Amino acid sequence: MLQFILRNKNIILKKNLSDRLQAYCSPGNASKIINCSIPKTIDHRAINRHLPLTTYQMHENITLALNSARAIGCNVVNIGAGDIWNGTKHLLLGLLWQIIKIGLLKQINVVAHAELATLLEGEETINDFAKLSPEEILIRWVNYHLKGTDSGTRMENFSFDVRNSEVYAYLVEKIAPQEKKQYMHSARAILDAVDLVQRAEMVLQNAEQLNCRVFVRPEDIVSGSQKLNLAFLANLFHGYPALEKQPEVEEKVAEIEETREEKSECFNFCCIRSIIWKRNKPRIQYRHHSQQHYHSNNQHCTYNNNNNINGI
Repeated sequence: MLQFILRNKNIILKKNLSDRLQAYCSPGNASKIINCSIPKTIDHRAINRHLPLTTYQMHENITLALNSARAIGCNVVNIGAGDIWNGTKHLLLGLLWQIIKIGLLKQINVVAHAELATLLEGEETINDFAKLSPEEILIRWVNYHLKGTDSGTRMENFSFDVRNSEVYAYLVEKIAPQEKKQYMHSARAILDAVDLVQRAEMVLQNAEQLNCRVFVRPEDIVSGSQKLNLAFLANLFHGYPALEKQPEVEEKVAEIEETREEKSECFNFCCIRSIIWKRNKPRIQYRHHSQQHYHSNNQHCTYNNNNNINGI
């Protein structure tokens, strides 16, 4: 996902973001974005590629993208193939944000990053920590690094608390490699700037030195855009978590991972059994006068002598 974002900076950082993303989010590109978020979700062979595509083939591509988005955890209840076909802006952007968010947050957990055990508080156990959402882990990660700075501020949300750039100024300075800091503004220099937009721009100049200047513009930081600031922080975490691994917790993390795999296997087994049962469910046939009636899967359809189908 990060590589996709960096390749498409020219789209993500433009002011007319929604219009450009709407044009970019064609069914074919939507499938690519899903595979960037969760690799190998969609088999490329299943996508109709040979131009020109027929209306039916384009509809197949859209349906494939929507089903795949649902499979990785997106909420597509109110999104249909017609919405994608017609380019309904707010639904397209909502779906695209869900895909990007899943891709950015899927690795923010103690199984993927055992070093996150450093963030345990008090009597908290690894199992307790594993129950936290990625957003809660990100906030705790930020505050952990802020404790090691001169800042007395703490972060509780992704909007109001980052608007004055103090959190970002100290965080980026703390997680940056030593060899990069000579090319960056100090946190004190950033906070000496009175104009909030100027502060935010200086923060993003520092982020650019870390190759992490994506998702947000200075105006997005100052306005407190929750989604964009969440994405910006998640990207910083992936690039520079700046946490030390603790060998003693790796065994406990392995147990959590094994438990998750067992649950996943059980879920998949149940899904497969359900599919097999539906496919093999006996079809009851009986005749009544000039009509044949079939009952299957709680659906009642009538087939008359003229081969017309009527759903009842």
